[in-house]
Amino acid sequence: MTHSIFVDWTDPDKSTRTDFYDCFDVATNYIKEKSNLFKICYNTKDVKEAVSLNKFGVFLGVEGIKYLDKPEDI
Repeated sequence: MTHSIFVDWTDPDKSTRTDFYDCFDVATNYIKEKSNLFKICYNTKDVKEAVSLNKFGVFLGVEGIKYLDKPEDI
């Protein structure tokens, strides 16, 4: 097993704030539903845990973040 960065993107010229958050929610919920395969990772400790559990470690990223007022919004 290994790990990857999954990046959500919404078109900043055509999408709304709701589209942005909906896209992120769909991806996050899918990964959580497949927790037997994936582990959301926030740091190297999480990656090591994913490896020990034989799961695919996932870092979540976003592009087109004009709808965030501050990084903590996600």
